[in-house]
Amino acid sequence: MFARTKLVAASSALALALSLVACGATPADEPAPEPADVIEDVELDEEDTGLDDAEGLTDEDADDADQATQRIGTPDYGYVDVPADYIPFTDVVGGTDLQFSDVTGTSIFTLNTFDLSSLSEDERESFTLYDAAQTLAGNISQAADDVQGATVELCGRTAYQVYAWYEEDDTFLVAWVVDDPEGTIHYVCVEGPGDTILDNVELVEETYAFEG
Repeated sequence: MFARTKLVAASSALALALSLVACGATPADEPAPEPADVIEDVELDEEDTGLDDAEGLTDEDADDADQATQRIGTPDYGYVDVPADYIPFTDVVGGTDLQFSDVTGTSIFTLNTFDLSSLSEDERESFTLYDAAQTLAGNISQAADDVQGATVELCGRTAYQVYAWYEEDDTFLVAWVVDDPEGTIHYVCVEGPGDTILDNVELVEETYAFEG
């Protein structure tokens, strides 16, 4: 259904803005602006714990039935369980994402990390997990109709969750930004329609880990 997944569109913009190699390279003749120039003010609410009040979603959208799963991931990106019938998915624009989707290509899992190697040492030291989440949220907000943020827990660590709704095709995107004990910033994303998104969110919350 998607010619280009919403997360790839958002993280490509992030790569362009910050020279972070996540889903695409910054053109050599395109100067990277300072992060403050590209961050849009999407509030990441420390009192909000996630999707309970997300527009268009209800508890009825979650499927309580156990489902067969498979484990995917890499030592660099981390690991997560996805439904057993999901298959490798490659976005048309390429990039370094690890993605699996259902056979329709509408419900998608994405794993990656933020590569800060193009930033100076001072910029890397000052670039925080919150900066990563805020910048991602700002770029997602350019296409989404409703973007919200929350402080949550993933892998036993404080993480930021950015979630969005797209009115045009009534789909949702939920992304987590979390750093591992070594300081690498990871992102994990699920996207899809309301009848699958909460089940896939639950899989991430219950099974994502930095090690397999």
